[in-house]
Amino acid sequence: MPTPHAHRKPHHVTGIVVQAQGARFVAEQDPQRVIVALEQIERAGAETMASMRRMVGILRNPDAPPDAPLAPLAGVTELEPLLIGFNGAANAPARLHVDGDLNGLPVEVSTSAYRVVMEGLTNTRQHAPDARSVDVAVRRTPDWLLVRVADDGASPRTAPARGHGFGLIGLTERVRALGGTITAGPGVAGGWVLDAAFPLHAAVAR
Repeated sequence: MPTPHAHRKPHHVTGIVVQAQGARFVAEQDPQRVIVALEQIERAGAETMASMRRMVGILRNPDAPPDAPLAPLAGVTELEPLLIGFNGAANAPARLHVDGDLNGLPVEVSTSAYRVVMEGLTNTRQHAPDARSVDVAVRRTPDWLLVRVADDGASPRTAPARGHGFGLIGLTERVRALGGTITAGPGVAGGWVLDAAFPLHAAVAR
């Protein structure tokens, strides 16, 4: 049965598309009005995300009230608890290496980077039971946020083909939507390496 909010999302998304198309037209006629259009698109996008998160919460817990407060999305500043949880259930200890200030990152970059680390740790737990260590490195440069998850597992692994490994495929689409890149494959010295790069400015997006 559709949730009370389920029917609203197509209208929200349609509105965002229409507003974006209108902004492109307005940019040619009156550039100043683009700012107003972008603010409207931002609000519509935020409403859509909130609605979708609320729907997912209801699906996971049908007894929760529709207006229950939503838990904030985890970002890179919450990586330590994630690694502590991983270390409590895995044979391979995960170590976190941080280079640079991780505060003040764009929300979508911070949350997506967190998801990259989660995916890397999940891959190690599921496919590298013989791994002895996992290194999680997060580095912030003036233009990029770089994330790497590398383990030393000897078990053979291959990158998932299209249509398989939905976690990594969905994550790849998410990273690329932000103008970033992501790769996963055997490391030069063995093991498995998941690398992601997120642009912090539109000018350097790929």
